[in-house]
Amino acid sequence: MNRNDLEDIIEFDLMQAFFSSIGIFFMAGSFWLGIEKVLEQDAFFWTPIIIICVLSFIVGVVFAFVGFRMRNRKIHRINRIFKETEPATTAT
Repeated sequence: MNRNDLEDIIEFDLMQAFFSSIGIFFMAGSFWLGIEKVLEQDAFFWTPIIIICVLSFIVGVVFAFVGFRMRNRKIHRINRIFKETEPATTAT
């Protein structure tokens, strides 16, 4: 294991946190706003705000998926590093 491996893991961790948090933010906000706007109507019809909510939800799902994939890649990289290194021996 070298410094580059650790820097890659840190970079994946920061990007994964960014994409996941932005994705969840978009999904949650657009979902609840969309539900509220639909329930305010007497009969359902597409309004600009509902369309924006649907599009924002889709963007949130994409961002969250990217964060999830980055998390899996980070875990795969860590597992590969563990497989490639030998256990440390203690001097007695």
